Amino acid sequence: MEKKQDEFWSQVTPEDRVFRDKVKSLKVIESYPVEAILNASRDLHADLIVMGTHEKGFVETFLGSVAKNVLSRSRVPVLVVPLIDKKR
Repeated sequence: MEKKQDEFWSQVTPEDRVFRDKVKSLKVIESYPVEAILNASRDLHADLIVMGTHEKGFVETFLGSVAKNVLSRSRVPVLVVPLIDKKR
């Protein structure tokens, strides 16, 4: 688990690494992403789901398929934030 977390943080830009100390817990769930997100939001009694989305193609440019399905099935508000390609 710690190896996976270290791998994740090694890919994050240096200015964003300061947020590592703010992560209180990490949980790996093997499931379909939409089901895992919806189940976690229910189990945590979440008031809001925040998701990032990335560009895949013309139709998926504004909303990825996972985000689209979570939006349509969630019982709580969903905030979708486009991920910025910092390499551009």
